[in-house]
Amino acid sequence: MDVSSHPVAHRWVVLLAAGNGKRVQDLTCDPDGVAVPKQFYTWGGPDSMLRWALKRAKAVVPPKRIVVVVARQHRRWWKHQLADLSPGNILV
Repeated sequence: MDVSSHPVAHRWVVLLAAGNGKRVQDLTCDPDGVAVPKQFYTWGGPDSMLRWALKRAKAVVPPKRIVVVVARQHRRWWKHQLADLSPGNILV
């Protein structure tokens, strides 16, 4: 089978990570008491929810076919967490 004609070969992943996480902000504060949007919070582990989703996305499509939608005001969190993704795949 020619993989290029298979529907999976044309698949993209769009990760939505621009929310403020207001409903759980009391649970997602950093050591300074700043509420971290839940997608950037690590929940006691090494990786954030965004990194979990990115890992799952990379198992389905190549990184060049992953687009992450983020908010400008969250840059302090996503800049580091998305450093391994091409800037062209980050939609602010």
